Amino acid sequence: MVDVEVVVSSLISQAPLVAIAVLILYYKIRGVENKVIEIGKTVKNVEARVSNIETRLNSIETRLESFANYQETLLDFLAAEGVVEHSVLRGHVRTLYPRARSRYYTEEAERRLVAILDKDLDEITWDDLTELDNIAELIFKEYLETGREDLRKYYPKLKFFIAAMRGYLRRKEWERQSSATPQKSC
Repeated sequence: MVDVEVVVSSLISQAPLVAIAVLILYYKIRGVENKVIEIGKTVKNVEARVSNIETRLNSIETRLESFANYQETLLDFLAAEGVVEHSVLRGHVRTLYPRARSRYYTEEAERRLVAILDKDLDEITWDDLTELDNIAELIFKEYLETGREDLRKYYPKLKFFIAAMRGYLRRKEWERQSSATPQKSC
């Protein structure tokens, strides 16, 4: 049979050890709690910094987009004035086109790109340029998703070619209009 007095005296003798263990656990938990609070503050600081960086990147993106629009407009104008050599641009864009591999820039988009770039310059139409613009956007989406450097490098080249061809088509239209309009004599 179990002696109750022995059990009680055994428990009483161990009480100081249990109390010490509870105190140690309490202070350890408090220390962990303080560390968690510190980590929470650090995370909030990091989040604020990341938000600041995102804001700055958006600002830079907007400036780069404006600059790219400016470049396209300038190239369009230069092409309309006959300053840009279109066949050189086309040859450059045609030989460097990236291979399709995935979601946005598909094999079909690649085939359409090559088919348009293989056309004689005088055969390229406004619809072709719209199609090239759509393909350029697919290439850019693909770059954003995959990070493929070949797509990042090719995108502005294709956009420049499109801008130059817009200017070329405008110049052809102006020339057609001016030759169709009879000149008044003095």
